[in-house]
Amino acid sequence: MSDDGTPLSVSSERREDTVVITVAGQLDLSVVQELDAALADGAVDGARGVIVDMTELEFMDSSGLRALLLSADRFGTAGLPWAVALGKHSPVRRLLALSGVEDRLPLFTSRDEAVGSLSSGG
Repeated sequence: MSDDGTPLSVSSERREDTVVITVAGQLDLSVVQELDAALADGAVDGARGVIVDMTELEFMDSSGLRALLLSADRFGTAGLPWAVALGKHSPVRRLLALSGVEDRLPLFTSRDEAVGSLSSGG
């Protein structure tokens, strides 16, 4: 991670039966374990849905992409609804587009849209 970048911040909170994970700053190999821990089975145990809010994420490398894709597989297998909030013009969204994985992730342009998608069943 660049020394002049915003350090990674990962926080998690439960809102009723949904876990909201907020990721901000810069996500790379040196700090991806924080996101991995927040997305781990135990962290979302008992939840009926997961929101990953990346609207304040400035940078993500392939290690963050890997964490999201593994979560997509795991949540899909478990039948756990989830959504990712990521601004329409985010540089992270560009990484997803260039990697050709946008269609594998439930992407929404805001936290409110992501929450609404879980409330409406998808």
